[in-house]
Amino acid sequence: MYRRVSADAGAHDDFGVAHHRAGRLDEAVAAFRTALRCDPGYANAACNLGKVLVELGDLDEATIWFERAIELEPNNGSFYLALVTGSADPLRPAHLDAMVRLGGATETLPREQRIGLHFALGAVYERQGRVGAAFQHLAAGNALKRADVGYDEAATLAFLRATEATFGDPYLQRVSGGGDPSERPIFIFGMPRSGSTLVEQVLAAHPAVVTAGENGLFGTIVRRHWPEIRASTLTELRLGIRRIGEEYLRATDAMAANGARLTDKSLDNLQLVPLVHAALPNARSIHVRRDDLDTCFSAFGTAFAERQVPFSYDLAELGRYHRACAIMMERWRALVPPERLLVVDYERLVSDFVAEAQRIVAFCGLPWDPACLAFHEVRRPVRTASSVQVRQPLYASSVGRARRFLAYLTPLTAALRG
Repeated sequence: MYRRVSADAGAHDDFGVAHHRAGRLDEAVAAFRTALRCDPGYANAACNLGKVLVELGDLDEATIWFERAIELEPNNGSFYLALVTGSADPLRPAHLDAMVRLGGATETLPREQRIGLHFALGAVYERQGRVGAAFQHLAAGNALKRADVGYDEAATLAFLRATEATFGDPYLQRVSGGGDPSERPIFIFGMPRSGSTLVEQVLAAHPAVVTAGENGLFGTIVRRHWPEIRASTLTELRLGIRRIGEEYLRATDAMAANGARLTDKSLDNLQLVPLVHAALPNARSIHVRRDDLDTCFSAFGTAFAERQVPFSYDLAELGRYHRACAIMMERWRALVPPERLLVVDYERLVSDFVAEAQRIVAFCGLPWDPACLAFHEVRRPVRTASSVQVRQPLYASSVGRARRFLAYLTPLTAALRG
């Protein structure tokens, strides 16, 4: 049943959404709280407030607001997904019963709520060990998402091949070392759900490091300038690439005050590793990788926001994209010296956290700080789907996660083999 929302509450909720998208999390919280003061029964504002509180690390209060949203609108499937993925507490039996009841009549829900409920039930059934039921719901949720994203696989894979050819060209390597010498940036990248957020949090806990999240700045600057410099003479190419590095540094000046190092976790930087090294030869790049099946299945089990990660909603497409990126990274590792490109394996990080954290910090040229061992207790904004997991203690249960679902993953395993 439609419920009219007061104009003031709706306006403040809109302000909160805008602040959230811009990364202004404190302002978003304030706006959502104002919306709820204007209209305490505004369920959507309650859920939105909970989501931002998750990113700020306050899972306890986030859970209160998710439960409040469900109390106000118990048939809203999207609210259950927020509760399942954003709460550190076990799901209450009453909430599970309501989810199961809704799951038997998903066709009555609006499309976005159907998607949310399928992913929520998939997560809950996986925790219960009900593999078949979990996969059934994840497959249904992904099919609905895939129909909405408009993913052009042929164009995407062609772009990856063209990128590899362009930035792997020996001609580009002749300008190596001519970029801006700043050591400020630390680029962290990998496939979605590979563990890059975990590495980011290790470094974010260091007092000499600030985080820029997934800002996409380097790629934006490259797209703006590359067409005009790619056909230049060697001298012009060298100058143009240096300008890319200088513009990136200017764009991040305000984020890294007082000489702080800056982490950039834009995952699409994976495609630009040689150009990063040419434009910023003293920057550090960290490639985080995880077991292929676990990486892909974790992405398949995630309802990414809006149209993010469009290749993740079909197992075969997901496998082909992952394989193309893996081939590209092998090429990049041959082009960038190991003192500027570190490979971190998620499984090793989980099993030997202290040694790996020390290796990561040392690679970045930073002195060791014990705060890096307590990263999961640090309340810092992290704009990714992994924000809940990285604030909980490390568990080895995420290693080998996909193996239980192997019987259902034939399209994925075939695509990964090529």
